[in-house]
Amino acid sequence: IIIPEIILKFFGFNEAILFNPLLKSKLYAN
Repeated sequence: IIIPEIILKFFGFNEAILFNPLLKSKLYAN
């Protein structure tokens, strides 16, 4: 799963996770 750099730059990593449920669930699964 790739998070666009522009999202990281404007919103930051934590905020980007909020917009990416698949990544969020993957992180919580670990």
